[in-house]
Amino acid sequence: MSTTIQIQFKPSQFENPREELLKLKQSSLVNSYFDAFNDLATRVYDMNDTLLLNCFVGGLHPDLKREVKSRSLASLM
Repeated sequence: MSTTIQIQFKPSQFENPREELLKLKQSSLVNSYFDAFNDLATRVYDMNDTLLLNCFVGGLHPDLKREVKSRSLASLM
């Protein structure tokens, strides 16, 4: 989605998808977390891919996060 469209149709001042995205944690299946993350990420227009990847990995369950971090994050992009 283009930045112009996202800016024009941004959420209300009472919604803050960036804040929700930064606080999002995996609490069940990784597929559910992935879907919730993607939903919020598409509503945040000024985060680069590296920041989004770090945010995604940071919200994973600790065991899964450790496994992902043991591999090179650069290879995930």
